[in-house]
Amino acid sequence: MWARTAKTSVRRAPGAGLPPGSEQVWSAEHDGYEVLSPPARHRRTVTLRPAERELELLDEVVVEGSVDFALHLHFGPAVTVGLGDGRAELSWQGPDGRSWGAPVELPAGCHWQLARGETEPVLGWYSRGFGHKEPASTLVGRGTANGGRGLATVLRFHDRPGTSGGDGASSGDGPAGGDGPSPGPLEGR
Repeated sequence: MWARTAKTSVRRAPGAGLPPGSEQVWSAEHDGYEVLSPPARHRRTVTLRPAERELELLDEVVVEGSVDFALHLHFGPAVTVGLGDGRAELSWQGPDGRSWGAPVELPAGCHWQLARGETEPVLGWYSRGFGHKEPASTLVGRGTANGGRGLATVLRFHDRPGTSGGDGASSGDGPAGGDGPSPGPLEGR
């Protein structure tokens, strides 16, 4: 565990009164890695683009010199994750039983692995409460940060159930046409 508590600061948060469907940006950083040699700060900016049904995570390791890192992306136990070359594919069932999906563009320059219910090391678990755990997928990207290089992860949510890829083509699992927003894959169920 942490020997000291990291100091977190919010750099940017969306203001009140934004029109529905507006792009929203959050940004924060922490100093938990300043004990490393060389010292480093982790900064994350999250951008939600509702019109494009897109969520972008931009991770920056601010360091003079270089430092090895591991980027962990955790998903709920109901989300199935497939890992390919530089991308992942998320799939899950909505409350109505229909299948949904989202392709994920993973940051370049990382070596990616998928963990689920691992014990050595302990990785890929979800807990709904004390004393309870169940396997859940975690994507781990390892690399070396030089300066403030940004690592962009982009999730593109399909606009209807049963779609595959980012082209909006239906696989036949759902009606042709918009069915409103899909349930979120990041939620634990």
